[in-house]
Amino acid sequence: MRHLVRGAWYVGLWAVGCGLSTPLAAQTMRTFTVERKAESASQLRATVEFGAGELSLGPGKAGMLYSAEMRYDQERAAPQHRFDPQGPQLDLRLRPIGNAGVRVTNREQLAQRAVVTFAPGIPLDLDVTLGAGEGQIELGGLKVKRAAIRSVATRTVIRVDRPNAMACETLDLDGGAAEVYTEKLGNLRCAEIRFDGGMGQTRLDLTGRWTSTLRLSAKQALGTLTLVLPKDAGVRIVLDRTLSSFEPTGFTKDGNAWVSAGFASAPRTVLVDVTSAVGGLVVVWE
Repeated sequence: MRHLVRGAWYVGLWAVGCGLSTPLAAQTMRTFTVERKAESASQLRATVEFGAGELSLGPGKAGMLYSAEMRYDQERAAPQHRFDPQGPQLDLRLRPIGNAGVRVTNREQLAQRAVVTFAPGIPLDLDVTLGAGEGQIELGGLKVKRAAIRSVATRTVIRVDRPNAMACETLDLDGGAAEVYTEKLGNLRCAEIRFDGGMGQTRLDLTGRWTSTLRLSAKQALGTLTLVLPKDAGVRIVLDRTLSSFEPTGFTKDGNAWVSAGFASAPRTVLVDVTSAVGGLVVVWE
């Protein structure tokens, strides 16, 4: 398989100064780029880990299996890239060096950024971990088979602006101490969505073009969990709560569950299981 890699096989494919005006910035900030043509690839399993900074991830150009560009502080972090054609499997990471942690100085000079894209028409098994910073993830336009997205201590926005070209098996979201906002997760057409949140505000938007039954399991330790639900769906919520609040507007009690009007005859259904320790559950209909 032909591919384009500038430099070494595993670490630091290409490093150049970014043209910043101060000598310090010119010494520490570097750019790392890599891309690979799709050619005969019929699927891709990808692991992306970005320790600190701003990550933008989404669909790329047709014919390119993946591409990445990272701007990083070489005194604090090191890029790692490995591709196994037998999978095929991609391992792409930006990790802190030793115990360096995240430097807090001039944001414009030292902000780390990454743009990662994947082929729009190839089945993708995606695993993403975000550290401190912000994530903008667009899954619309990708052919997502399965996805897992972890936000350790960051603000993450996950969008699906168009229907998935295949039915997604599972979507796993781990909020950690992060704020997690989603738009139109229903477009992924997942059989099951699982969310595990620690602290922070969470908005799970299940609207979009999907049919049949969607199962959602959500845990929120601290903070408010907002569910955005399609008006035409029948919804059943089982809520295991301690010191949390829920105003069941539009629902009736059915044993240990809350059921929306017309649940039994709805063209599509959402089965929700929520555990909320401290905080509350809010339901919005769209």
